[in-house]
Amino acid sequence: MIARANNYPIQTEKTLWSSMINTIDNYSSNSNNIDIGSLKDSLMQEPRMNCIENIDLYASINEVINLTKNHSHLENIEVSVNIEQRSPFYTDKYRLTLILCHVIENSILFQDLRKHENFIDLNVTVKNNELVIDLLDNGIGMSKAIQKDIFKMFFKGSKLSIGFGIGLYVVKQCLYQLSGTINIDSAAGVGTHCIVKIPNSFKIA
Repeated sequence: MIARANNYPIQTEKTLWSSMINTIDNYSSNSNNIDIGSLKDSLMQEPRMNCIENIDLYASINEVINLTKNHSHLENIEVSVNIEQRSPFYTDKYRLTLILCHVIENSILFQDLRKHENFIDLNVTVKNNELVIDLLDNGIGMSKAIQKDIFKMFFKGSKLSIGFGIGLYVVKQCLYQLSGTINIDSAAGVGTHCIVKIPNSFKIA
């Protein structure tokens, strides 16, 4: 297991919803027209304050699934989603949605389409005063050498990467603000197991 998000000093969390949507829609063909310096400047702005609210996980997951449902790879992937929410969960919905979008989109994007069967198993549960997002896929995976850099801004570990390489960087910053963690265990050619944990903020809501 590698890369707990709160091991990194906070640099920024500021990012635009539109950048996440554009990444999902695979707009990287226009990246030559994008001012990378301006994008980096926008990312380095001061983070916004958390806006804590009661989260409907079913609605939040469906929102993310709807954003990714037109992805060209999905037709070749068996996606299993299990949501278990037996108690209220409070957090910042904006940051939670960004986290979900980027980790799910990565599992879709980095599938190994040479395999006869491709799967993504997503289990989301609220237990022991925390949210646990458990995501397993049998995609292309990553070597240990690549894994050590995956949370760096603009890092791309595969030629399949689209956008600017800020997805997991944004996830890291969001989790820092929510006092959450992320563990990623991956093997090249085998797949990736990602576990995100976010504490329940109901006491301060």
